[in-house]
Amino acid sequence: MKINIDVDDTLEQNYITIHCKELCDEILELQSSLVNKSSGSLRISAFQDNVEYFLELKNIVFMESAGNYILIHTSLQISCSSMRVLRRTSLSRT
Repeated sequence: MKINIDVDDTLEQNYITIHCKELCDEILELQSSLVNKSSGSLRISAFQDNVEYFLELKNIVFMESAGNYILIHTSLQISCSSMRVLRRTSLSRT
């Protein structure tokens, strides 16, 4: 893996772009780690309409199991996370 850092003082905010040959588990874990580290709070990975979201723990009202999935309820939406993903990567604090 090659890593480049370009400093540009004209940017209004930091951003990271990942270039990859294919989207594999290693890249997805890297993305998840970067998002969790930049958020500064406890977050959990969840999906809604095949889009991954990182929900702040403080916004979760309750969670319930449904087969092999966990339904995560906030005041605004219901998201889904597989139990496998929930055990492996979801909670992190920075």
